[in-house]
Amino acid sequence: STASILPDYLPSLKIAKKVDFCIYIDPAYDQKHTDSSTLISSICGRMVNRSINHTDYTPLAERPLAVSVETKKLGKNWNKATLQMSVSQAAQWNLIHEITVPGTRPNDALDYIPGIIIQGHNWFLVITTREGKKTVFWNKLDLGATDTIEGIYKLVYGLQVLREWARDTYWPAFRNRVSSNIDAYEQLLEKEAEAEVKAQAREAAALGREVVLLS
Repeated sequence: STASILPDYLPSLKIAKKVDFCIYIDPAYDQKHTDSSTLISSICGRMVNRSINHTDYTPLAERPLAVSVETKKLGKNWNKATLQMSVSQAAQWNLIHEITVPGTRPNDALDYIPGIIIQGHNWFLVITTREGKKTVFWNKLDLGATDTIEGIYKLVYGLQVLREWARDTYWPAFRNRVSSNIDAYEQLLEKEAEAEVKAQAREAAALGREVVLLS
């Protein structure tokens, strides 16, 4: 609850809303792509607040946030919880849009982003989808509860499913966007460097012709 949403990613006419916890990706544990930590570090230098996330929470600056978790007292503040979650996930979608190279369609699509709202013992799954620049909030599915054995088993299973989604769906799609963004940025730098060399060559040639004319 100490992590504020960065203003650059806030949806229009919305004030910053904080969520309490999250499930995040640690690129250092990506066994398939051992360069993932370097990849994230590379793009962070060009990101708002030097962070790969839509929040200002420094410990997660290079660990992509996947699933947000909001907590409330039993039976209270559901509307406030959904507002906080929808604003946070809209900001998350805005960040994803920012790192996606314009005119490209990454191979791994993100159809939705899940979130968790906890009210007392009860845990609920909510999701957001993206339609153009509009974030659509969908609620709610019973994820489990901590006041019964059956509810705990159900909750543990649900959290395992979300963990797998974060690892096997969200992270590959997110990483693919980061990689494409870095490639496009490096190509842009190469073009700018090439253009600068050509400009200097033209300037030198022009100066050379002027010297010849004066002689």
